[in-house]
Amino acid sequence: MTSGITQRRVIPGSMRTATNVILVAMAQSDMLTGIWPLPCYVNFYTLQRAADYVPHAWCFVYHCLNEYLPTICHTASVWLTVTLAVHRYVRNTPYQAGAYAGR
Repeated sequence: MTSGITQRRVIPGSMRTATNVILVAMAQSDMLTGIWPLPCYVNFYTLQRAADYVPHAWCFVYHCLNEYLPTICHTASVWLTVTLAVHRYVRNTPYQAGAYAGR
């Protein structure tokens, strides 16, 4: 829910900067990391169907929703954090032509 509020507040034109776009993408990735496994958790644990017979078709869905998609979203969030760090470093470091030219 907090990610949704963040996305609504940061997206308007006056606040659209490169840093804020990365932060919104991180918020979306973090939100999806928690939302993808939610249907399986509700089905198996909240509705107490963990001991029941699970159809074979649910195996693929379970693995996708609990293992693959959250891992992809979490990895994206980590790389967005690295991107933000590099972006802020490059943005806040004064440029010296001689230092980068090998002189």
